Amino acid sequence: MGITYAVITVSRSPAATPDQAATVDSAVSATDTPTEAPTKVPTEAPTEPDDTDAYRAYLKELDANKTSILNYNWQASGSDTRPVVFADIMGDDTPEMIYVYAEKVFSTQNGHNQGMAGMRVFTYHDGGIKQAYQNSEWSQNYVQVSDEPYLLFQTQDDKALYAYRNTSKTYASFAVLRFSDNGDGSLSEETAVSLFYGFSDVDRKAEINGSSASVSEAEQKARDMIESRSSALMIAANGKDRYQDHNLQRMDVDPGKKENQAMTYDEAVAYLKELIGEVSTDTPEEPAADYSKLSGYYHASINRGPQSYLTIREDGSFVMITINRTINTKSLTTYSSCRGKITDFTHTDDLIYTFRLSNMTYDTKSGTTGTELIDGQDTTVKYIDPPLEGNSELTLYCRGIRPSSMNEDTKTTYQWALKDYTDDPVDIDILYADSNVIYFSSSTESFKGEK
Repeated sequence: MGITYAVITVSRSPAATPDQAATVDSAVSATDTPTEAPTKVPTEAPTEPDDTDAYRAYLKELDANKTSILNYNWQASGSDTRPVVFADIMGDDTPEMIYVYAEKVFSTQNGHNQGMAGMRVFTYHDGGIKQAYQNSEWSQNYVQVSDEPYLLFQTQDDKALYAYRNTSKTYASFAVLRFSDNGDGSLSEETAVSLFYGFSDVDRKAEINGSSASVSEAEQKARDMIESRSSALMIAANGKDRYQDHNLQRMDVDPGKKENQAMTYDEAVAYLKELIGEVSTDTPEEPAADYSKLSGYYHASINRGPQSYLTIREDGSFVMITINRTINTKSLTTYSSCRGKITDFTHTDDLIYTFRLSNMTYDTKSGTTGTELIDGQDTTVKYIDPPLEGNSELTLYCRGIRPSSMNEDTKTTYQWALKDYTDDPVDIDILYADSNVIYFSSSTESFKGEK
């Protein structure tokens, strides 16, 4: 700020008296020396760091590795594979980028690749992108359709990246890793908790930060770390299907209850483009999915016993009713009813689609009894669980496909279900769930007992 001067205009009269002149001279003298007014230092609002260059670099890295990231499609996340996440894990307020990718692909089964997955972490350091961490053998999958379980997360009081990893195919061991910032744009992997359950007390080994601990102490420490936040950076561990992690189950950790912050590849690209201003922030309305290819009535005979009836409507909603009619008067007919919404309806091959039974709600409570209308009669029934769990993935084989074009599991189940088997094109639609459940399309709703 500049110096402020006081300016006084003075008029002298020729007839001024000496006293008057002295008074005026005194006033002028007081203003001869300019005085500096007090300055006020302006305050500026704190500005957010400009991470545009980092986001551009991350976008370029994703584009360069698009194929390997998309080839990693076996993650046990409960729905779509979500292999990319952004989070500040090094404490500089600039988010790092973490992604999991297919290091090697051995084969494909049910539309899912099988192979070895790697993980990379990138940071923006000294004006450029830098790979802070890489593990080319992060997880593997040979015969499953989902991943070896793992979780990426942060704790409540620590920005560092943590990872839970199942370290045994038999769920006999696990480790919780912490990734420490080395200060040069790289991360070091340290073991915070390790536990080997072993096959006897002699084999058992537990450690916390390298020091011996009891099994219960190690489990409690791991659980406290994983559960300190309600969200996780990346989830690759289902809670309720055949690939559930028994170690997490022992610790009473249900990953399905956590918010998954990870993104699909397309979501990550769109997110970065929005941050650097390349796309509009307005989200375009997605076209409604077309379920006409899938809609209809389906019937399954489960192990040639219980009968399951699946109705899929053109809006993607479904109802599944399963009945095991008893011929023994001493036992009750069993019954289940549930409904939900079809999601992830995907065209994978010429006459092959996949989809999931999602948002499942239950009309009946397993273990109780009630009355249902079956074959036009009120029937006392015992309620049971449905044959398929929520989020189960099914494959649609459209009429016209040859059995030889199906995967081996489907073809084997198809042969078992039919008396006369040939490789002629099938004349019905087939829904394959697993080796026990295969649905065949029906021209009419064969069961009329829906409420």
